[in-house]
Amino acid sequence: MGGTSSSPAADAAGSLPPTLAAERARYGNKRFTILNYGLRVILEGPEEAKMTVLFLHGMGGRAAQFKHQVDFLAERGLRVVAPDLPGAGESDKPTDSFDHYSAERLAGVCLAVYQLFCKGATVIVGHSYGCQHALRVMQTLHQEGKGKGSRMAVNGLVLIGASRHASQPPAIMLNLPVAVLELVRPMFRDASNRSLFHPDTERVVIASENEVTSLNPMFVIKGMVKGWVGPSMQQGIDQGIESYRGLEVQPSVLLLTGETDPITPVSGAEQLNKDLGGSATHKVVEGTSHNCMLERPAEVNRLLWEFIEPLLLTDKARGS
Repeated sequence: MGGTSSSPAADAAGSLPPTLAAERARYGNKRFTILNYGLRVILEGPEEAKMTVLFLHGMGGRAAQFKHQVDFLAERGLRVVAPDLPGAGESDKPTDSFDHYSAERLAGVCLAVYQLFCKGATVIVGHSYGCQHALRVMQTLHQEGKGKGSRMAVNGLVLIGASRHASQPPAIMLNLPVAVLELVRPMFRDASNRSLFHPDTERVVIASENEVTSLNPMFVIKGMVKGWVGPSMQQGIDQGIESYRGLEVQPSVLLLTGETDPITPVSGAEQLNKDLGGSATHKVVEGTSHNCMLERPAEVNRLLWEFIEPLLLTDKARGS
């Protein structure tokens, strides 16, 4: 399952755009072969830490979108694991089949990352599409019996930009060939930015993200969208909720929603909380949209620490 690997393309640091080059300089390019994919994984903080925090990015995202949270938590002595999932960041981006980017395949990779790096008490943080992966990992661990009783496989879930129901992507993503999607990509940038970022977000943040996301192959994005609109996505959400409610000891849950997020609006997170049993903590991050962890990192860090710090002091952490 695991083991380091390297990629000639990924090693060509000189060809990286400035944002990726800075992220490479900060976090390195440590790669592992996981389920036959070469994955770049950010590993920060002490291996012997009392708790591990696993970050799972969303569609079109990458591990370093959590850079502010990674640094913040590692400085406080936690082990932090953040993979670039297949098709993202500096990990492999196969283009021989859309199946590489199905919801089931990506969730399987997330589970394998958990099994390789998360040995004790763990909090899983998902963003957007990554929230579905987090729920699927928890569901699988529950089915395997690792989430029952006092010994918990997952001590906490943080779902950023989560919603009860899978939203529908533009039909154009499914109907146009990949080559055409590559050509028309610039036409959709402004609309995408309006959905992902609050009007008050610093321009440099948006520009840096555009610099990186413009490199995402449309084959990968279309593959993820095909998995997104299928029944498996909603089934994953439904089954994750059912599994959570069936746990004898339920992990603590924090829901974070951007104030003006049109992709996963506040109402969707409220419904998710209700269906989880109503015990989650739901916070709306003012002045942000879908990418709140980049838009107001200090506020998101504060909310994360308010959630995680008590877990370090409870029997949940000691019993894992």
